[in-house]
Amino acid sequence: MTSRYATLVARVLGLPRPLLIALDVDGTLAPIVEDPEAARVPRHTRALLRRLSSARRVHVALVTGRSASSLRKVVGSIEAWRAVEHGRVIVPPGRSVPRDDLDPAARERLASFERWAREHVVPHGGRLETKRASRAVHVRSLAARDPDEAARLLRAAAIRARKIGLSPRPGRAVLEAEAAPGDKGEALDAIRFATRAQGVFYAGDDVTDRPAIRRAVRLGGIGVFVRSEERPRAPRGATAAVAGPEGMAELLEELAGGLARRAR
Repeated sequence: MTSRYATLVARVLGLPRPLLIALDVDGTLAPIVEDPEAARVPRHTRALLRRLSSARRVHVALVTGRSASSLRKVVGSIEAWRAVEHGRVIVPPGRSVPRDDLDPAARERLASFERWAREHVVPHGGRLETKRASRAVHVRSLAARDPDEAARLLRAAAIRARKIGLSPRPGRAVLEAEAAPGDKGEALDAIRFATRAQGVFYAGDDVTDRPAIRRAVRLGGIGVFVRSEERPRAPRGATAAVAGPEGMAELLEELAGGLARRAR
């Protein structure tokens, strides 16, 4: 191998089996776009995920802030574990998403935040995304033309979320108000336990991925940060960094090839 990620791929291939390959989606597999609903994992990357999921003694997991239905639109049909809503809900391959477990009080807090966002954020250029246990305010397109206003809306959304009893979760040009917070690090550990994986690889691009990156490293595995213009520096404790979804696709292609050669 002669690529820029040859050493990193060799380290992943050297991890013990079964191997868990867990990946964030937006900013890691799918390029970030202004409208989150328009994001898509490129066809070539989807094919790589299928190759990896079919490899012997390898488990693939998609660990995302998206809902299960939104994830399917972005990724398509992949035989993989799904940890959605920042790991709050974990779905094994081939299984359906469990029924909503929120109580009426939590639903009302979400409805209250949604009403506030439609009145105070959407008219100013923000977007509102609804999930089962959270509401997300996106300001990416607004930030491109008025970064100060975008920052103001995110601050206001965080204040409003706390005031009504929701947990604010900041991200790249987004603030998510959660009724039942998830944790990607805990989700990674739960999937590792369920699959009995001995080797763990995780890659993600945002602050919400840091718990999973750190958890992978603490487990003796590899935690990779996916760089972007917004977040160019890898967090402390990350094993390595790659250059955006394009770099991640390059790494996955070499990894899939390496696994195939070892299976011969």
